[in-house]
Amino acid sequence: MANAKVERIVGTSSLLPLEAGDVKYYNFSQNNSGGRFHVDDNVAENVIIAARTVDEANERAEKVSIYFAGCAAGRDCNCCGDRWSSQRSESKDVEPLVYSSRPENHLIKHGYSMRSKVIIYHADGSRETFARVEE
Repeated sequence: MANAKVERIVGTSSLLPLEAGDVKYYNFSQNNSGGRFHVDDNVAENVIIAARTVDEANERAEKVSIYFAGCAAGRDCNCCGDRWSSQRSESKDVEPLVYSSRPENHLIKHGYSMRSKVIIYHADGSRETFARVEE
């Protein structure tokens, strides 16, 4: 069995930096509707977005091509469910987390072949991508 490591890439976000305010992180975890994940330059299996409110998090998510109500729109598989769900409550996460773990730790522990990438959109306009690679 191969060992895994996580590569980190830092770049500029397509989202504008946020003005001052109490920023939290919101994790949008993708459902593999239709038996596959959609991964491209903007989205991965998990996308974490910095925002000041839950509404702002959902708005910023839509700007990076996350969409909601995909089954109703005919974009997602009705039997599998919507690919993305909107956030419904205020986050308590002051750092980017995937199910209570730092993204790089989550990918090592749980980043089996189906979930191998996390993209984080920070409040300052930067973006981090963590990708699990097999050695």
